[in-house]
Amino acid sequence: GKRGDLSAHEADHCEFARGLGVLVERFRQSDARHNHILQQHHMQLHATSQMLHLQGQRLMTLGADRGLRNPGNFFNVAELTYKACCFPVRLRTSKESWGRMLSCKTARKRVCNVLLLVPSTVLVLKVALHGGILFCNLPTVLDEAPAWAVGDSLAVSFCVSTFGLFVISCFYIDTSGPGGWHDYVIGDWVRGRPVMRDLAGVCLALAHWCSAEFFGRFKGAFLLNIVALTSVGLASFVSMMVDLVVAD
Repeated sequence: GKRGDLSAHEADHCEFARGLGVLVERFRQSDARHNHILQQHHMQLHATSQMLHLQGQRLMTLGADRGLRNPGNFFNVAELTYKACCFPVRLRTSKESWGRMLSCKTARKRVCNVLLLVPSTVLVLKVALHGGILFCNLPTVLDEAPAWAVGDSLAVSFCVSTFGLFVISCFYIDTSGPGGWHDYVIGDWVRGRPVMRDLAGVCLALAHWCSAEFFGRFKGAFLLNIVALTSVGLASFVSMMVDLVVAD
């Protein structure tokens, strides 16, 4: 109005006060609502793009891990054993990354076979290493110990190493898989017997006996008990944890 009083002008003199004010207010509310919806859409699109990026990285990692996991690899078995014993919840949340090592029953049997053989393999390697060091320092050792004792230690070390190689060879020669052994027929002597299994068992028992002979009565018996408890206990515990993770 002429006096610059907007409220009095709209109340008394303006013919478009009611309709125009409602129209302007509706336009303002609609514009604010549209701006709010656009901001929400932008935020949702940004969050979706971040999630897709993370999912793509995770799929690439899972694909790489599935290709690298191998139940015959000692380092993969050691990692699985460490997580199963110390972090079972973490193993449960990341079980997709292990691929066939957890999903395939044959691969799980191979893992148990590796865990059963690791303590005995360490014992055989320990005896072979002692024998190698003894052979390398043979002139010095002969001056400090009788020749028969040195020869006995070298012979026992050689026998332990040979029996250990025989055990590993039996597992590679028999190709029936980690869950069983082939039955062989040898003339009239053997009728449908798993010869490789029996040979591996005999060689493993002889390797343990020779190892106890190499280290002496008390130390050898102590090492054999540790190997037996570790082989059976660790393999059983890891197998139980893996079965729980797979069944969940």
